[in-house]
Amino acid sequence: MATKIIFSFFALVMAVYGHTQSIFYKTYGGNGFDTGNDVIQMESDSSFYIAGSSSSSGDAPSKAMLLHVDQHGEFLASYFYGGTRSDIGVRVMHKPGVGFWIAGYSNSFSEDANFDFYLVKINEQYEVEWQKTYGTSNWERLHDAILLPDEGVLLVGEVQGNGVEGKDAYLVRTNAIGEMEWQETYSGSLNDVAYSCALFDNESFLVGGSWGVADWNAWLAKFDLDGNVIWSRNDYLTDRVGEIREIRLTEGRINFYGNWSPLPYAENTQRKYQGVAHLNNELINNVFENGTNETHKSFAMIRTNRFYGVSEENNPDFAGDGIPRAAIFGNEGGGYYIGFSHEVYGNQVNPERLIRTLDTCILVVGTISDPSYSAGGANVVLLKITEETASLETVNTNQILSIDNFEDTGVLFYPNPTENTINVQVSHNEVGMYFYIINAQGQKVMEGPFSQSIELSNLSPGMYVLQISTNLGLRTTRIQKN
Repeated sequence: MATKIIFSFFALVMAVYGHTQSIFYKTYGGNGFDTGNDVIQMESDSSFYIAGSSSSSGDAPSKAMLLHVDQHGEFLASYFYGGTRSDIGVRVMHKPGVGFWIAGYSNSFSEDANFDFYLVKINEQYEVEWQKTYGTSNWERLHDAILLPDEGVLLVGEVQGNGVEGKDAYLVRTNAIGEMEWQETYSGSLNDVAYSCALFDNESFLVGGSWGVADWNAWLAKFDLDGNVIWSRNDYLTDRVGEIREIRLTEGRINFYGNWSPLPYAENTQRKYQGVAHLNNELINNVFENGTNETHKSFAMIRTNRFYGVSEENNPDFAGDGIPRAAIFGNEGGGYYIGFSHEVYGNQVNPERLIRTLDTCILVVGTISDPSYSAGGANVVLLKITEETASLETVNTNQILSIDNFEDTGVLFYPNPTENTINVQVSHNEVGMYFYIINAQGQKVMEGPFSQSIELSNLSPGMYVLQISTNLGLRTTRIQKN
């Protein structure tokens, strides 16, 4: 059954190249913590499907979410999947006439509440055909997934491992009905993580990430469909460290994009880079950003005749308050990043995915946790621009409405804002069972059995999401700790 998430939007239509292209900046969410992690576009009607997670759905701390919007970003429907704990959708895949696959990670189905890879198959009517989890006795997190020619799925990410830093790259292949074909762990002596994957041909695939030996470094490897390594490289970066966040095969070349840091490594010194290699893994060139502005994370890229990337930066030109914000940038040919740069407006915008739309625009999906734009702890954000878009500052904003009306349900939270304590009063026929507190980064910072008075003195000042699990469902509100 579809459940509507109420949303606010920023919309603008402009004429480009003699025809109309719709550009917009929109957010979607309730008063919980709602994230956007992936987006795809349908060729049939040009609409978009967003994969993410939502705590606004009301019946679990977090549900994997499939959000459907039209080609102009107008909300159509939202659907929620998973169990009774936390389920996060990271990637969405679709095959016409067959349905959707949402890949992510979940702790709803494990006895010890550890996170495992999660995969749910949905038909064209959004009904679950099957859902499965994959993992070891340790904690797993999925970063990417691709649909294989036989309708199986390749899942890549990380698992708590035996390396010095405690992470190993973890890969799983399923068949068309979700049964595991194989699982493999790949490890060096430091952190090893698989962040991205791409189908190379009908018999092999590529994986990009980070590999740790003496230092952690950018890792690119080719595997056959049985998980056997064909070749593996972690020497593309010299005299520096880095990681690959995205792989794209275009024009007979392997394009990859990620972060690099100078040696000796220090926190918050990551900067963007892109690399290009021949199909036989021979490096063509690396392009490094050498600016003084710190880049916290680089996420995704597309490449046609021009390269585009999206990152989260501490650029003082538009983040003078020290809060990282998202930026889209591009370059011509193989030079340094020039010619195109666009800020994603609003504080604390976390970009996750970048695609090229059917009308040749640029689409970014992510999460915004700016109280000016989001009703809860965070909302899904969807931004569509053209190469010529100079600014979205002139568009109007609408206030987001909360999905839960606490006055109607009789649930009260007070005082809010508060210094140290938040009181919770439920209705006479409602029984509180458990509470969760989530910070602006989506991290669970407190949890415990329900209490009518919750002590917050150990929390830093800021905005939080408070969730109360009751016999009638999940109650969520935003609280300000002064």
